[in-house]
Amino acid sequence: MLVLDDYRVSDILLKGEHGISHGELSARLAEENGLNVTRMQVGLLKGNVMDIAGALKDIDKGMSDGTIDLKKGDVNNVSLGLEKSFKDISKMVGFPVTAENIRDERTHVLEAMRDNSNSNHFSRNDRAFMRQVLSFTDGIEKLQAHGLKVVTAAGNKGADHLNVGMLAADKQYSALDVDGKIADYSGNNSLTEAGRGQIDFSYFPLNMAL
Repeated sequence: MLVLDDYRVSDILLKGEHGISHGELSARLAEENGLNVTRMQVGLLKGNVMDIAGALKDIDKGMSDGTIDLKKGDVNNVSLGLEKSFKDISKMVGFPVTAENIRDERTHVLEAMRDNSNSNHFSRNDRAFMRQVLSFTDGIEKLQAHGLKVVTAAGNKGADHLNVGMLAADKQYSALDVDGKIADYSGNNSLTEAGRGQIDFSYFPLNMAL
C-alpha cells in the first residue's frame, strides 16, 4: 500500500508526539491492520501548491519501470484532493449535481468538465479548476489501468462539498466522530463510505500554534 501526502504538514496530535500528518495517520492505521506501507511525499508547484497530479503520474511511471513496488490489487491512499460545493459543480457542468445523485452522475460530470474546460462561456478560474480535475482523473485512471485501487478522503468541508479532484477514485471515505457517526466536517454523499479503523488522536487547525 502506498500513502501519498504532504508529510511536512503536522496537524494531528498523537499521545507522546508533537504532531503528524493525515497521511501518516492513514499509514499507521494500515500498518496496524497488517499492511505493508510505503510513504510518498508529494512535491510542490509554484506557490507551494501540492503537485498531486504529478505524483500520480510518478507512481504510474514507477510501476511501469519497476522502481515502485506496487502490483495489481495493491492500494494507493491519497489523503488529498480538490473540493467544490455541489452548487458550484452544477454550474460548471450545466446540470444538477447533488450529494444524492453524484454516484450516478460521476461519469457525466467528468465528461462535461472535459467539454467545458476550454469553453469561453466559463471563467478563467473555472476552466483552470476543471483542467486540474481532469489532470487528477487522468493520473488516477493510469494507476487503475495497472490494477491498483485508489482510495481517498471524502474531504473536510462538509456534506455540501465534493472531493471532485478524486471523483474517479475507487473509494472515498468519510471521517467518523467519537460516537461513530459521520463527522460534521466530512464529505458525505452517495459515493462515500464510512471510514473504518480507530486510533487515539487529537486534531487542531493549521493556524493554531502548538
